[in-house]
Amino acid sequence: MSPRLVVATLVMCVALIFASSFMHLTNTGLGSPDSYGLIAPGAVSEAGEATTAKHAILPSGIADRVHRGVANVLQILIVAVAFVAFRKRKEPDALPLFVPMAALGVSLILAFLGAWFGSPLRYPWIMMTNLIGGFTLLALFWWLALDVFASSGADSKRGDRVRTPAIMSLLVLIVAIVLGAWTDVYYAALACSTLPDCQGQWLPGLKLWEGLSMLGTLDIDAHGRVIIDQAVAADIHMAHRIGALAASAMIFWLAIRSWNAGSGFRPLGVLLLLLLLIQTVSGIVTVAAGLSVAVVVGHNLLSALLVINILTLIHRSAGKHRALS
Repeated sequence: MSPRLVVATLVMCVALIFASSFMHLTNTGLGSPDSYGLIAPGAVSEAGEATTAKHAILPSGIADRVHRGVANVLQILIVAVAFVAFRKRKEPDALPLFVPMAALGVSLILAFLGAWFGSPLRYPWIMMTNLIGGFTLLALFWWLALDVFASSGADSKRGDRVRTPAIMSLLVLIVAIVLGAWTDVYYAALACSTLPDCQGQWLPGLKLWEGLSMLGTLDIDAHGRVIIDQAVAADIHMAHRIGALAASAMIFWLAIRSWNAGSGFRPLGVLLLLLLLIQTVSGIVTVAAGLSVAVVVGHNLLSALLVINILTLIHRSAGKHRALS
C-alpha cells in the first residue's frame, strides 16, 4: 500500500469533516438566534400553514461547493485505496482488506444519500448518517495509516494496562459523539443556555424518547423554520451533556493509565489530557458565547482528534507503534 496514497486520503477525511460540519452549521443558521433552524426562507404551503414539501431548499454557497468538491476527491481516493489493496491482497506484506473495503462501503452509502436526497436538512437520520459517516471514514483510514507506518517494539505487557480502558473510552466517546450529532440534527443546540443545568433541569425527561423518531421528516412553518418541541430539544441537549461528561471521565482515566504504562504510552496520555481540556473549554464556550460557527466546528474537530488519539493507543497496545520517521 502506498503510504502517500493513504496519507492523502486521511487528509481528505479530515477536510471532509471540517467542510461537512461548516456547511451543515452555516445552512442551519447557527451563530444567529434569529436564523437558527431557518432552512427554507419564505416557504409557504398552499393553505398558508406549515409546509410539508418533500425536500428542503438545496443549500448553496461557497461552503456547499467546497464540501461537494472535497467529497468527490475523497471518493476517488477511497476507490484507489480499495483497488490497490485488492490488487496486492496476495502479497506477503499485504494489509487486511477489511478496512479499505469497509471505507469503500461507507463512502458509497454517503454518496448515494447525497445524490438521492440533495439537502438533508429536514431528514434527521440522513444528517446523522452523514455526520457519523465522516467520523467513521477518518477512524478507518487512521487505523490503516497506523498499519502502514507500524513497526514492532511496544511492550505488549504494558499495553494490556491500556487496551481495555482505551476500548471502553472509545465506546463511550462514540456515544457522546452520536448524542452531539443528535443535538445538531434536531436543532437543539440553543435549547439550553445555562450551565451546568438546562434552565433549572438537570436530567433528561420523558420527552427524550420522542426525539428517537429518526425515520420521519421535520416540519417547517410558513416562514421556512424547523418546528421543534423545545422540551424534546432540551432533553436531547442534556443527554449530550451527560454523555460528554461520561466520556470526559473515561478519557481522564485512560490518560492516567497511559501515563502509568510507561514511556511508550506517556506522550499519548499527555496529549489526551490536553485535548480533553481544550474540548471541555470549547464545549463551555459553545453555550456561553452563543454557539458561534467557528467554535462548534472546532469542537467537532477536537472530537475527531480524540478518536484518533484513542485509536492510536489501542493500536500501540497491541505491540506496535507508529514509525513515521
